[in-house]
Amino acid sequence: MKYAFYESRIGIIKFAYDKKIESISLLEKADDLSEKTSATDKVFGQIDEYLKGERKKFTIYDLLELKGTDFQKEVIKELRNIPYGEKSTYKEVAENINRKKATRAVANAIGRNPFFVVYPCHRVIRSDGNIGGFAYGVEVKRFLLKLES
Repeated sequence: MKYAFYESRIGIIKFAYDKKIESISLLEKADDLSEKTSATDKVFGQIDEYLKGERKKFTIYDLLELKGTDFQKEVIKELRNIPYGEKSTYKEVAENINRKKATRAVANAIGRNPFFVVYPCHRVIRSDGNIGGFAYGVEVKRFLLKLES
């Protein structure tokens, strides 16, 4: 596994990749061993445009390798159907994949989203209107939601 690190306005973005990018995450500190590629540059470029409010839709899904169970992949892919600037709930995501009783399992799968920002898990909130948790902190989730509003 190789890694590439990029500075962004919300922190260090880490790419883990082999043949394709396998995860995108947010860190406080970068490792010295950054091996950037044209693929990581392209994906970061789109994330950077998004964070600047210049991009509303990603077009780099072919550079990402989504791993996990079939259920996890189905849930993560469903996140792409939540439009920019809109929110959904864990319950609505479960209903959209025809798993009405799997709200908790959907929430767990979303919590394991390997592609921070690109698959917009930050757009999913609780049914009671609370914004819920976020792997990189509620402040980052609030920032992303505000960016899209």
